[in-house]
Amino acid sequence: MPLQRPSPDISKLRLFLIAAALAIAALFAAAILAGAVQADGGGGDGGHGGDDGGNSGRGSDSSGSGSSGPGSGDSESEGNSGPGPNSGPGSGDDDGESEEGEDHGVAGKGGSGNRGGDHFVQGEIVVADVDAAELSVIRGYGFRVLEETRLEALGLTILRLAVPSGWPEDRARKQITAALPGVIVDVNSLYAMQGQATLPPPGYGQQMIGWRYTGPGCGRGMKIGMLDTAIEQSLAEFSGAQLMQQSLAQNAAPSPHGTAIAAIFVGQPATSFVSGLVPEAELSVAAVFAADADDRLSADAIALVGGLDWLAKRKVEIVNMSLSGEPNALVELAIRRLSARGMLFVAAVGNGGASSAPGFPASLPDVIGVTAVDSGGQLYKNAPRGGEVDFAAPGVRIWGPSSDSKAGRYFSGTSFAAPFVTAAIALAMQDGPRDAQSLVKLLGHAALDMGAAGKDPAFGWGLIAAPSACGLRNRAS
Repeated sequence: MPLQRPSPDISKLRLFLIAAALAIAALFAAAILAGAVQADGGGGDGGHGGDDGGNSGRGSDSSGSGSSGPGSGDSESEGNSGPGPNSGPGSGDDDGESEEGEDHGVAGKGGSGNRGGDHFVQGEIVVADVDAAELSVIRGYGFRVLEETRLEALGLTILRLAVPSGWPEDRARKQITAALPGVIVDVNSLYAMQGQATLPPPGYGQQMIGWRYTGPGCGRGMKIGMLDTAIEQSLAEFSGAQLMQQSLAQNAAPSPHGTAIAAIFVGQPATSFVSGLVPEAELSVAAVFAADADDRLSADAIALVGGLDWLAKRKVEIVNMSLSGEPNALVELAIRRLSARGMLFVAAVGNGGASSAPGFPASLPDVIGVTAVDSGGQLYKNAPRGGEVDFAAPGVRIWGPSSDSKAGRYFSGTSFAAPFVTAAIALAMQDGPRDAQSLVKLLGHAALDMGAAGKDPAFGWGLIAAPSACGLRNRAS
C-alpha cells in the first residue's frame, strides 16, 4: 500500500513558514554573533580546504572582514564524496568555496592504489574466515600474511595479505576468487568523511525538523554508535556527557569532523551553544580515521570492520556513519551480519554531486541513506541522487564546536545531516518498532515531501520529522 503523502499546497506552506521563522532567527543570531572569529577555512574534514579566496591548503586562517556567527565568513570548505576522484584536499572553485575532493591522493598504509577511481591500500588485499587448507592455497600463489585480526563480536577472522610482487590488486583478488570461490576477498578500501566547515542561525536544524524537548531525560536509555574521527572529548560541550571512544586506527587524532557529529548528538545543554539532540544518550565513538604523513585523513576497511566489532561489543542499537567510499565485501559482510542481529545503520550518501549515485555504505539495502538540505529546504549543492536516498535532513551550515575557535564553526555536507536521522530513529525506537523497514515506513509517513510525490531520488521520503517530543517517555516514567 503506497505511503500517504501530505498535499503539495500544505507541504509548501509548511516549508514557507519554516523558512520565514529561520530567516528571522538568522537576523537575531547575526546580531549576537557579529564579529566572531572566523574558523579555519578548511576544517570541515580534518582541517583540509581553503580560505575565503577559494585557495586550497590545510589550516589556513581566514578571519575575513565582517564575519557574523561562529566560524562565519563567505567560504564553505567541504569534504566531498569518499575515495575516488573526489577524495583529498583540493582547490577552490569560482565562488570561493574550497572543495575537498579534487586531489587524487589518499592516505593509507603503504600508499594508495587506484582501481578506476577507487582508492585502497596499495599492495594488499583482505580475506575473511579462511581455514588452514585455504590459507595453504593462498600462500601457494605467493601471498604473505601481514596481519591477522580476530573480531569476536562479529565472529570473523580477517587476514591482511601482501600481494605477490608485481601483481595488481585486482589480479590478486580475482586469483583467490577463482581458486576459492566461497572466500570473502577484497582490496583494503579507504573511506573519507562526508562533511565540510563554513550561516543560518545556530540550532536551526532542530527547529526545522520540529525537535522538541520536554525537560531532563532526552536520550536517556539510547545507545548510539559512531564510525568517525576521534573527538575532542575535553571540550566543555561534552562535560557530563556519557561518552566513550576507542581508537581503531593508528595515529587516530581528534578532528573537527567527528567532534561536530558527536556534539549534534550529545552536546550538553548547560555548556553547549546549541544543545545536542539527545544529550543524555550513551554515545560510543569508534575512531577509525588516521592521518598520513601529509595529514590527510582516511579510514581503511580493516578499521571500519574493527570499529563495527567494538560497537557490537558495546551493544549499541544504531550506528551513524558519516563517511562514504567504494563498495567493499568485508565491510558489507560485517554490516549485513550485525543488521541480521537487529543493529540499525544510518549513513551519509556522499557529496559527489547530482551526477553521482549515493556512495557506500549508504548504498547497501541494510543501511538508511541520508542527504542534506539547507535552512530553506534546498538540496545541498553536492548531494548525489539515487534510490538509496531515504531521507533528507538539515546538513548545510550546521553549527558545531571546535577546539581551535571559541565561537565554533559551521559545517556542511551530508555527514552532518546523518545524525539528525539517526537521532530521530533512535527516538522512534523507544516506544515503536525496532526494525529498519518498519521505522522507515513510520518516519516516511511523517516526513515533509520536498520533491516529486512519494519517494524520489533527490530527497527520498522527504525531510525527516521528529517522531515525538524528546524526553517525554522518560519524564512520564
